[in-house]
Amino acid sequence: MLGASPIFSPRHFEKQNDPGFRPSSRPRWVLLRAVLAVAIVAAVGGCRLPVPYGASRSIMSSRQLSQRGAGALGRQNWAEAESLFAEAVTTCPADVEARKNYGETLWHRGAKQAAIEQLEAATKIANEDASLWVRLADFRLMAGQVVEAKRDAEAAIDLDPRLADAWILRGRVERQLGDQREALADLHRALGYNPRNPQVLHELALTYFALDDPQRALSNLQSMLDQHSPGDEPQRLLYEVGMAYARLGRFDDAVDNLRLAVARDRPTADILCELSEVELARGRAAEARMALEQAAVLEPSNPRCRAILARLSQPAGATQAR
Repeated sequence: MLGASPIFSPRHFEKQNDPGFRPSSRPRWVLLRAVLAVAIVAAVGGCRLPVPYGASRSIMSSRQLSQRGAGALGRQNWAEAESLFAEAVTTCPADVEARKNYGETLWHRGAKQAAIEQLEAATKIANEDASLWVRLADFRLMAGQVVEAKRDAEAAIDLDPRLADAWILRGRVERQLGDQREALADLHRALGYNPRNPQVLHELALTYFALDDPQRALSNLQSMLDQHSPGDEPQRLLYEVGMAYARLGRFDDAVDNLRLAVARDRPTADILCELSEVELARGRAAEARMALEQAAVLEPSNPRCRAILARLSQPAGATQAR
């Protein structure tokens, strides 16, 4: 999931590099700008203006409600969290953090469009927060609003061209649009800004899978494996490594990783179907059937499992390695 800290545009600090800028004048300039910013936000959001060197009561109340909402989230009390964040937004509509938290809570309970609307409102208040635009783009992409997601990702890139999360998001959009080469270009750009970011490596692997290049997919997945201690690898990562080996025809290595994935946590039908197909590819019908039976218990109508079962039902010697 994407959740970078707020990034402020370098345009805020251009004056510091101006030869005519006097350091002694900076405190007054910074204070004046801060006072004006708070006044504008308060006026737009309907919050009462702050007293000198303090926050307005409405903002303080909103933050307190948000803190209680965060506590409810920690207890996984989603209804209470939603109620508290909604009250925080009503108390101070200009509180960006309250809107972000409210949006996250709405998204968790499946109110996708309402969540997007909260993030949209937040970007209107803090329109130079690149990470906020990235999160909005992420929501849009998951909701199927691909064109809008690309627009918001590009807004984030314009604000902070070195923000890896923004390039990752646009790469995901490009892959979903079917432009795998553009996706690779964006993801490699992100990798340049954050070379060990596991999300970049994973997205690159998925893109290489889409390009039918399992060797490069495996290379990125192995780089992810290197970031985990033996025995601590995520189940999905082991599964995808097994998939890459299978597509390279290295069936023994595939089975080793897929069996580790099965043992790591409660297996999914997809993992068991992959294991069944690889076992069948290396001529072990009994092991393939055993894995398939486990998958059928979890997901009886899985179409891939049914296809493998049809192959297992063929006369001996009729099945072929993929």
